[in-house]
Amino acid sequence: MSDAAGKPDRAGAQSRLCMNIMSENQRELNPTQLSPSRLAYLGDAVWELCVREFLVRQGVRRPSVESLGYVTAKVQARAAARILPALTEEESDVYRRGRNMGHSNLPKSATLAEYCAATGLECLFGWLRLSDRGDRIAELFALAFSKEAGGEGEYVSDKPGK
Repeated sequence: MSDAAGKPDRAGAQSRLCMNIMSENQRELNPTQLSPSRLAYLGDAVWELCVREFLVRQGVRRPSVESLGYVTAKVQARAAARILPALTEEESDVYRRGRNMGHSNLPKSATLAEYCAATGLECLFGWLRLSDRGDRIAELFALAFSKEAGGEGEYVSDKPGK
């Protein structure tokens, strides 16, 4: 499958590959009915995978070290702020559900607002993954760092000097 420009739809192909690997005996899920914490749990892994793929494709020498600066609540909160205007009503609802869920322990490196926004982003990415929307995940991940969305035009980590 390819996009309008004739490029292969890698995100969709990867999503289908993962779905094919899973057993057909697993129960069907309605992502909208899952708790925000379950969606955020999965979304955290989806975000991590997006970061890892980006770093590998960029040829970063030490991606395991570099990735640590991309998975912080601060970076995710900035990414969430950039993509919010592009979300559909349904996506916004999922984001809000994640953002508004209760948090009992906060990291020292983030404010409550940043942590809530990051959880909302993870919830959205988990929901998109379970909705088989790999194309939308790729689109939003790229938008989070584009100049048009107020980003730097490149992926900017939370590491000092980056």
